[in-house]
Amino acid sequence: ALYKKLFKGETAPAALQFPTADPVEAVQCVTRAGGKAVLAHPGQYGNFQALPALAEAGLWGIEAYHPKHSPEDTQKCLELARRFQLAVTGGSDFHGAAKPDIRIGSGRGNLRVPAEYLDALKLAMFLGQ
Repeated sequence: ALYKKLFKGETAPAALQFPTADPVEAVQCVTRAGGKAVLAHPGQYGNFQALPALAEAGLWGIEAYHPKHSPEDTQKCLELARRFQLAVTGGSDFHGAAKPDIRIGSGRGNLRVPAEYLDALKLAMFLGQ
């Protein structure tokens, strides 16, 4: 099994480790349960290469807009969304007191997710897609 260390802050590992799921299995599980699996900020982790397998497993969307994405990362996500017919999402990465330098709605700096993507998400959810 794969294990992931739980971190306190950005660099200090805690004593606790917990098992992580295989990403393809996780997407399949979410989909079977009626959920919508979305790949979160792939540019931050450089995991674009996982997209074909995840899309085949039932991935529904990709987070293109994220404070840590470069403009090139965002563009790559948008291209992959078109290629694999994925919904486009985005977020400020706001986590409350855990990330006090991130503002709700705009992240670090001035992140803006175009309204057209929100409209498309609402329509897809309404239509059950």
